[in-house]
Amino acid sequence: MSAEELSPKLLLAPTWKPVLFEGHCSGFADATEIFFREAIEPACQALRLKVGAEPSTPEERTNAKLDIWEGLRTAELEMHRSFALALGGMWERHFSQVLWHSAILVPASERPSVQKLSGAGKWEGMCKAFRRIRGFPLTAFPMCQELQLLHKVTSAVRHGTGPAAEWVHKQRPDLFADCDVRSRYFAYFTLGGEKKFIR
Repeated sequence: MSAEELSPKLLLAPTWKPVLFEGHCSGFADATEIFFREAIEPACQALRLKVGAEPSTPEERTNAKLDIWEGLRTAELEMHRSFALALGGMWERHFSQVLWHSAILVPASERPSVQKLSGAGKWEGMCKAFRRIRGFPLTAFPMCQELQLLHKVTSAVRHGTGPAAEWVHKQRPDLFADCDVRSRYFAYFTLGGEKKFIR
């Protein structure tokens, strides 16, 4: 059978489906990259310079100097959590929108269920919607693990101690730091009886 005899739908399906889906994704990816480069990196670097190392010598460890350092360190930890929330929320919103709009690629009878999975904000639901739309699992991408980590970190920062925090702590204990503020500032994560901050 020649190409001219093939159904136009069959000819187009292998090309326009990925193009439509990835076209949506590329715009969101650019916006995320700009946000990280222009907002997150400069802010974190600037505050890190101000925080510096914890005062260590007797001359440096006066109450006044420790108060200043701990205030800056607490602000730095809060900034990291805030940016984790911002990045995670940004990715979740964008990916859900891509999945929702790309539901036109599945049979009309299945679109409502795919769109419902897309908009719930649940990792498992978005993975199911992606597989239904694209025909292969999200786990086929090496970056899937990083995206799942971001999703879990966002949930852990938002909700505090719970299943997401425990999942993150098990997968990436290096993201946690021992509580280092004298003021007993509330730590989001309390695991194994130890208060920890996510970095």
